[in-house]
Amino acid sequence: MDELPKIVFWLSRIGREGKTLSQISPNSRKAHEALSLLARHGLVRTRRLGRATYVVPTEKGLRAIAIIEQLREEVYGNPWLHVIAEKARRRIGVEG
Repeated sequence: MDELPKIVFWLSRIGREGKTLSQISPNSRKAHEALSLLARHGLVRTRRLGRATYVVPTEKGLRAIAIIEQLREEVYGNPWLHVIAEKARRRIGVEG
């Protein structure tokens, strides 16, 4: 499967400020898979805060998040694209 949809999903979930691994996904295996995927592409870095691992976007990750946000504004600003996006989300089972 293409990695781009997964990258977009996980970057959107992490956001500009970053999150702990448990906030990214309560399933630790999925959280570590997401971290591995994003780190492999240089989009995030980790910091240890006590026992928690905090995931924050790198500069490259912040640029990618900005592009995702622009695309989201374009899709939701256009009613036809919004309908198409909603149908696609329902088809693949992703909440928006």
